[in-house]
Amino acid sequence: MVADLQARHPVALGEVELLKYVAIDDCGVQINPLIVEGQILGGVAHGLSNALYEEAIYDERGQNLASTFLDYPLPTARERIAQSAARV
Repeated sequence: MVADLQARHPVALGEVELLKYVAIDDCGVQINPLIVEGQILGGVAHGLSNALYEEAIYDERGQNLASTFLDYPLPTARERIAQSAARV
């Protein structure tokens, strides 16, 4: 997969603003192109949520407090960006 992300980071806001994400994937023979596109876009959403929201949290004894997928939020409609996927 090849990907390009355009983002802005206004220091005054302290947030990252995602502008556009393009992903190109060579997946071989496609039985159902719509499912392939959905897999690519879903993978992008999960990857962005990991990069933006994941946090390694440990208690005073060194136990991991973020041990399930419920501890990692997914982007909501507010954070959604323009995505496009191309299949080769």
